[in-house]
Amino acid sequence: MFTLYIFFGIVYQLLLLGLHRLASVPHKLHLSSKHKPVSIILPFRNEAMHLNQCLESILSNKYPVFEILCVDDHSTDKSCLIVRQIQERFPQFKIRLLSNPGEGKKAAVSYALENSAYELILTTDADCVVSTNWIEAMAFGLQEHTQLVAGPVMSIDKGGFFHGFQQVDWASIGLVTRMGIYTGKPLMCSAANMLYRKSAFQQVEGYTGNEQVLSGDDEFLLKKINTCFGPSAIAFQAEPEALVFTEPIENWRKLFQQRIRWASKWRAHGFNYHVLAALFPTLVQMGFFFLFIFPFLSPEFWWLACLLLAMKVYVERFVLGALLQSYGISQPPKVWLLTSLVHPVYVVAVGIQTFFRKIEWKGRKSFR
Repeated sequence: MFTLYIFFGIVYQLLLLGLHRLASVPHKLHLSSKHKPVSIILPFRNEAMHLNQCLESILSNKYPVFEILCVDDHSTDKSCLIVRQIQERFPQFKIRLLSNPGEGKKAAVSYALENSAYELILTTDADCVVSTNWIEAMAFGLQEHTQLVAGPVMSIDKGGFFHGFQQVDWASIGLVTRMGIYTGKPLMCSAANMLYRKSAFQQVEGYTGNEQVLSGDDEFLLKKINTCFGPSAIAFQAEPEALVFTEPIENWRKLFQQRIRWASKWRAHGFNYHVLAALFPTLVQMGFFFLFIFPFLSPEFWWLACLLLAMKVYVERFVLGALLQSYGISQPPKVWLLTSLVHPVYVVAVGIQTFFRKIEWKGRKSFR
């Protein structure tokens, strides 16, 4: 058992170091020479608290030609009022307020896309803020052969371990996103920061076939475009200017709900490479989970648990810390230590509940 776990720890380190090396290879996109008009789609449902900040950050961009299509998905708060007030304050910008004739985020995005004026579609979420060069960074990353560009997303750090944990978790998501795209086997991306061609969306028939899944508007579209156009048609824009910050989750219960909702999409993929790739890190974290239990069953496991924990903290801080540092973000040693301890329990709990918990999002239940 000791030898097995030592081998397990070494393999884990090598795996993360391999991902780090892959992500560190210069994959920066060459900037195109023209400013092409962009339609920004912003779906929302009861986001009155965030819409003003989100829209102001988008409007701070100096990109020559863009429009914003704000799509109300049956909000019951003052979200629409916020949009109208922004329209009045910034009459020089093309800001349109649409009402979703269907139900759900996929229907809202599809409706906005049908009413968009331009070929390039850029999406984000209402609880996000963007940089002043965000539109340019994402739009310039689209080459002649590219159909979709995924961008980085990071939660806002409001202090304390819980928010630090979320940033480290987002860093791990970002690493896997890059790894999948760079190796030609894209696994995920985020609609909070994604640009694609309208013609590509239409050619793959948008979200047809997965309307019953509450979320996944980003991931399913990514897979469809990859199948239709090939992996070379998908790129990742790693430039700091492309980074989108999203509001952190308020508490552990809501964080679990979000991650379970994300993980539950494996059912719609069937048993394939995507599921295997998602299952592997879960099994790895299960290995660490049981390692932390063994010392309470047999005292001789204490030294092994401490050794592997030290190795785990070091390699995670080195690899994920480098990714955070590329965006000017750092976390103190305490956050890395506690995250290494908590993360295995967190991943195992999410994995188990994915099989048994009903998925709800914004007051709606999944049909799965």
